[in-house]
Amino acid sequence: MQPTSGSSLNRPARWIPPADESPAPRAAADRTQCIAAWFDLVEATDQILLAALRSRNRTEAEVEAAYRVCHQRQIEEHDRKVHELLLNFNRRRKHHGG
Repeated sequence: MQPTSGSSLNRPARWIPPADESPAPRAAADRTQCIAAWFDLVEATDQILLAALRSRNRTEAEVEAAYRVCHQRQIEEHDRKVHELLLNFNRRRKHHGG
């Protein structure tokens, strides 16, 4: 797998294309199929993370410990972002008379 090259010499190569260049769901896909495709993507991403952790750790116990650290970091980052969004929403609501 090779990264996609940018159209500009100054733009770095990317492994994941921007959203507007990503494939869209099939036109005939219903909501259930789109959700299933999303879960397949999440599962694949998780498997890639586990493979990377296995390549760096010797035992399954080390892999599991590293996975827990990554998962906890992701949870904390998500919670921080949601908190910031809610604070911003609350400020805007008060600013606009809500």
